[in-house]
Amino acid sequence: MLIGGGGGGVGAGGGLGFGSSKSKNTESSRTMTLIIKFGANKVVSDFKSRSSSF
Repeated sequence: MLIGGGGGGVGAGGGLGFGSSKSKNTESSRTMTLIIKFGANKVVSDFKSRSSSF
């Protein structure tokens, strides 16, 4: 008995996500920039953040 086996051209183990079907290979990048301003007494006085994904 084959657990997760598929029929109909899917291939053995097709029910587990590694059959003969093709998968797309994608790549993405995410960046985050923090700008922190400190006061004279070394305490954070202001901050800004920006993020992007592409």
